[in-house]
Amino acid sequence: MNANFNVFTEDGKNLLPLHEQAPIHLTRKLTLMSAGVTKSWIEGSDTWGIEVALKKGEIFGAIANNGKSTDLMVAFSFTQSNEQFCFLLLNAFDYKEETDEVVIPQTLIDALEIYIFGVDDIPASESGTGLEVYSEDGKVLFSSAFPPMNALGKYEGSYWGKFTQPQGKSEDFSFENRTKIAVVCTCGIQYTFLGTNYVYETRSTAKFPAANKVTLSDTAFQGAFLPDGNNGVDKPFFWQRAWRFLLIDATNF
Repeated sequence: MNANFNVFTEDGKNLLPLHEQAPIHLTRKLTLMSAGVTKSWIEGSDTWGIEVALKKGEIFGAIANNGKSTDLMVAFSFTQSNEQFCFLLLNAFDYKEETDEVVIPQTLIDALEIYIFGVDDIPASESGTGLEVYSEDGKVLFSSAFPPMNALGKYEGSYWGKFTQPQGKSEDFSFENRTKIAVVCTCGIQYTFLGTNYVYETRSTAKFPAANKVTLSDTAFQGAFLPDGNNGVDKPFFWQRAWRFLLIDATNF
């Protein structure tokens, strides 16, 4: 008999060797109004930059819609660091006339959930409630207060070309047997070079029409002229793209 306690994925694969280390697990659940969540409006747009400072042992964040919006849309930054999780909240312009300020629509504040994941040791519960599993040396290997990440699948790809304007791709995902899903963007970048003087950049986006449905795409373009101001029309046009999303089950978060 195997005396170890193990966690398995739905297809029967062993998720992790719990007696070696704690799993990738939820460390914090946040909202847009939580302490430590920084919100910066990008002037002249309908977009907000959102940042969350990561604590020791935290490695990345994910976004979910709890079902209170049918139009929640985010774009992920491609410059994630070990110190912060950041993303863009799109289509989020609302003007508060009485205070003359731009604010985030209340429906999006109510709907958006941020999950932060980490790999450091799981602290033992002080309340004595919930389920915990310990190793022989007293280390917490599983805690219902810090549930492990349950990956559902990934969406990824890359392509490159010459002399052709890149076309965005999108794919719909629906999980009828899940109450809520979350999205992690682990890679997503495209640069389009027009000669040496003009560059496009696109950010991979996730739109949540419901808590258990999401459309993943790479269709948000931005352009900028490089310093000398020449648009490079007479020069070769090269482009390349790469993206990778991870979908996770957030039903119990």
